[in-house]
Amino acid sequence: MSKSEQKAGQEVQLPPYFSTMSDEELLSWYAELQARAMNPQPGDVDFDHTHKPAQPMTVEQLRHRLMTFRGWPGGLGTMDAGSPFHNLWHWLSD
Repeated sequence: MSKSEQKAGQEVQLPPYFSTMSDEELLSWYAELQARAMNPQPGDVDFDHTHKPAQPMTVEQLRHRLMTFRGWPGGLGTMDAGSPFHNLWHWLSD
């Protein structure tokens, strides 16, 4: 997942570590992402508004969603000035 993609003239590095994370590391990372999405702090570059919590999912479901995010039709578009993690949150939680 280390391939770069171009969107709106901005290079976005896809995190290479998702596929190598242990189950525990992945679940911890997901919990932190969800905490940020539900309660964004001032100055957070990825989340500028609150989100509802995501439905629980298994590690296998989470890995599948992360791996299929790259193949999402339309690529890594964003709704808030270029944050791929904001879009990723919607991909994982919607």
